[in-house]
Amino acid sequence: MQLIIAEKPSVGAAIATALGAAGRKSGYIEGGGIIVSWCIGHLVGLAEAGSYDERFKKWRYDDLPILPDEWNYALSPGKEEQFAVLKSLMEHPDISEVVNACDAGREGELIFRLVYEAAGCTKPISRLWISSMEDTAIREGFQNLKPGAEYEALYQSALCRSKADWLIGINATRLFSVLYHKTLNVGRVQTPTFSPDVAALLSDKNVSDHHAIIPTMEAVKTDLAALPVGERSLFLLICCKLLCAAGSPHMFEAITAVFECGSHSFTAKGKTVLAEGWKVFQRLFRTSLKEKPEDDSEGESDLPELVQGRIYERAAASVTEHYTAPPKPYTEDTLLSAMERAGKDNMPEDAERKGLGTPATRAAIIEKLVSSGFAERKGKNLTPTKDGINLITVLPEVLISPLLTADWEQRLSEIAKGAADPSTFMEDIQKMAAELVAAYSHISEDGQKLFAPQKEPVGACPRCGEQVYEGKKNFYCGNRGCGFVLWKNDRFWLSRKKELTKKMAADLLKEGRTKVKGMYSEKKGSAYDATVLLDDTGGKYINFKLEFEKKREQAR
Repeated sequence: MQLIIAEKPSVGAAIATALGAAGRKSGYIEGGGIIVSWCIGHLVGLAEAGSYDERFKKWRYDDLPILPDEWNYALSPGKEEQFAVLKSLMEHPDISEVVNACDAGREGELIFRLVYEAAGCTKPISRLWISSMEDTAIREGFQNLKPGAEYEALYQSALCRSKADWLIGINATRLFSVLYHKTLNVGRVQTPTFSPDVAALLSDKNVSDHHAIIPTMEAVKTDLAALPVGERSLFLLICCKLLCAAGSPHMFEAITAVFECGSHSFTAKGKTVLAEGWKVFQRLFRTSLKEKPEDDSEGESDLPELVQGRIYERAAASVTEHYTAPPKPYTEDTLLSAMERAGKDNMPEDAERKGLGTPATRAAIIEKLVSSGFAERKGKNLTPTKDGINLITVLPEVLISPLLTADWEQRLSEIAKGAADPSTFMEDIQKMAAELVAAYSHISEDGQKLFAPQKEPVGACPRCGEQVYEGKKNFYCGNRGCGFVLWKNDRFWLSRKKELTKKMAADLLKEGRTKVKGMYSEKKGSAYDATVLLDDTGGKYINFKLEFEKKREQAR
């Protein structure tokens, strides 16, 4: 009996349906002589640093670099139950063969192999390699199963990628966090996301385990008119994109003309469309949605027929002044697009991963940057925070450039083809981690202040105009030479059993007064309300006065 292991429950269900298995159980489906189960993504992964040594549970520079000799693995939290199901199925005596039906790519291979090895399974492996979830494609794939051993090099490539990310991520994150006294998550993918290089670099020629979304033959059996408007428009967009991808090239002739007038040169640019090609599908789709045609002229227009040397008499001319606009901030869409293209020119054509992250992880990477305080949303725009800019400033070039991903993908591609040694790659990664730690053993005093919490000013100093900030025991002027300070434990407040709060201090700085309720009178032994006035004579201590509605009393 075959045990078929998919990467996700939805894929497992599709395979079971295509192969005629309908008996749903807890964590698997059986029937027709097969059992189909799934991994729920990464069930097993590399263990935390603390699993190697108790001292690694604390972050200390002296413990770096952390370079495991033997690697530890751990179950992903919350997924223990499904792993137990898979392990039990693999150990079942009726199972004679295990089919790896995880996504057709490097990560799919890794997900399956780590579960297989963690379960201690030794039964033969076959590999299902398909890129469509149609029933016919699934059945055809099972007619052409490959021996699992043929994908050993791909597994080694995936394992190298995982270990390399662990080594650089763990060591660089701990290194710079310890140095700057702030948790600074550093990673091969996350850190370059807000680097300037991202904007300038899934080519999309190769599709591996993250398949393209295209119409299937099931579409001809569906009454599209009966679909809700939103679903129908989305489906038509998918069809449009497929037609564009398969359409003929869009061809145009670009023209740049230089005109001489006296000692001045004037330039005009234009283009003439020679063949509309795939853009006809795009135009028709936009028209069907009653949208305006897309303008891709980029300021160019049609030019008349030009002949070199022709003289134009009495040509109309005018002088206009324009200003170039600064680059627009990223939006969620433009940043995802930039991550997709990052480093593409430096990656091999057959690289498993191109750009930063994968289609499935890029949005999560952006969310992590936002939640970590390195980026923030302002309306639709995504902008780096002060900490984000400082992080890019202090990290070495190798960690902020997408070229690191390009270099790794080049080498991992060679490993996947069996043309490079995995151990050599890992030795180089360990050397890189060790060199990082050695190169950044200490930082300057000014550097340590880069990530200090930015204090919010309480108000302006009445003496010098600089900002006043809150300390543990006082509210002090940021200009140390000024000397203005409001003490929280001032005798005025202690004797009246009140605490000088931030709001009260802000009122005193802005208005010179603050209303206070429930102050205690030692003389009368009762509480009263009054307005406290700031009475600054420029001395070491600040005086206060009390103002009542009917009478005034000087407090000090």
